[in-house]
Amino acid sequence: MSATEAKQSRPTFRKPPSEGVTELVGLGIYSLVELEDGSLLASNGRTSTDGGQTWSEPRSLAEGAEIATWGGFCRLQSGVLVATGNSHANEPLICLSGDESNTWGEPILVDLLGSPYYDTLTQLSSGRLLYPSRICFANAEHPELRYEDASSWGTWQGRRLQVSGHYHYPEIDIACVSHSDDQGQTWEQCEGKLMGWFDADGIPNGFGGVTACDEPGVAECAAARPGRRYGPPNWPRPTRHRGCGPFPRPGT
Repeated sequence: MSATEAKQSRPTFRKPPSEGVTELVGLGIYSLVELEDGSLLASNGRTSTDGGQTWSEPRSLAEGAEIATWGGFCRLQSGVLVATGNSHANEPLICLSGDESNTWGEPILVDLLGSPYYDTLTQLSSGRLLYPSRICFANAEHPELRYEDASSWGTWQGRRLQVSGHYHYPEIDIACVSHSDDQGQTWEQCEGKLMGWFDADGIPNGFGGVTACDEPGVAECAAARPGRRYGPPNWPRPTRHRGCGPFPRPGT
């Protein structure tokens, strides 16, 4: 059975919502933000005035803006609303609004490595904006490593099912973080990039192959370690978690 056939025959494991829970599907919403009047604004322009029970029809957030797709929102400490998106040329952009999304400024190009993963723009307590991203080098149809052969499979109620995601693609994913100290007007990538290149002992020699750093996000810790300045452009050296292996050494 091919991976496509396995996916099509996969049973639905999802349980129905609990009693009293309203489930809405097919809205095409990736991100939400609460506006000052208590209403909700979605990344596709839908709005709700009843706490998400019902939604308006989708609309463009900014008519005529050079935004092909909208990704997410970030409410800045100043109250300014930031919307992320991509241009028609697939360039990462942000737009700022100072009047609760009634109007938006001109799109600002963001210096990212590759592309972000959905709603990941974050503001630190210092006011600095962090925008993680990643660049992917993958080939789902590698001639010597078919996906269905490299993937993991299991048996459930007598049915053979695929139990792993796309991680067995021949895939290199490198993460990075860009930062801005002027409310998103200008951006700069951090000096280092993040990927795994370890052996079974955590030594960065590549004997264990590539450990992908895909779909990155960031979060501010409660307190930084004394004497260390975390966050771009200065990052601590990454270490390999021993729960990810062990990887065999070449020839073993």
